[in-house]
Amino acid sequence: MPWPIALLIGLIVGAAVFFFIGRSVKYKTSEGKILDAEEEAKRRINEAIKEAESKKKEALLEAKEEIHKNRTEFEREEKERRSEMQKQENRLRQKEENLDKKTDSLEKRTENLNRKLAEADAQREEIDKLK
Repeated sequence: MPWPIALLIGLIVGAAVFFFIGRSVKYKTSEGKILDAEEEAKRRINEAIKEAESKKKEALLEAKEEIHKNRTEFEREEKERRSEMQKQENRLRQKEENLDKKTDSLEKRTENLNRKLAEADAQREEIDKLK
């Protein structure tokens, strides 16, 4: 076989071999990039999920704190209202007691006056009989 033909055949075979090797390397490099991209995507998704869970926990904690604050404020206001109502009830009870005492006093005075009037009437009758 003449050397130019052998050289030509060698170049064709070499070109074919290098072509397939190049495609294989390119395929592996592309596949590697795809895998890297998929891993990066998974990492970002996991990171986003963790961040969302963290924000959810934070929001729940803030909501619980707000509920606790509102409950405490409500309980304080309710306690003040009950205290004020108790004071008013005590004042009313005191006024009732004072009125009861005044009523009792007036009833006793009325009884005393009626008794004195009855005595005076009895004395007047006696005086009238003696005349």
